[in-house]
Amino acid sequence: AEPLAALVVGMADAYDTIVAPATSSGKNVAPRVAALLDVAQVSEIIEIVSPDTFKRPIYAGNAIQTV
Repeated sequence: AEPLAALVVGMADAYDTIVAPATSSGKNVAPRVAALLDVAQVSEIIEIVSPDTFKRPIYAGNAIQTV
């Protein structure tokens, strides 16, 4: 995961947002990328409301949280 995270971080300046799949690989790499970029990671996103507001399911999908 470290080599892939380093690759993504190297390309990050060209992008506003970095999106990863909710797979085991994505969940392994995304926190590393966020830590290297010193930004927050938000997982399991189902909707982008605005550039800094997202929606994701919580409580086994029984509620939607806005973060």
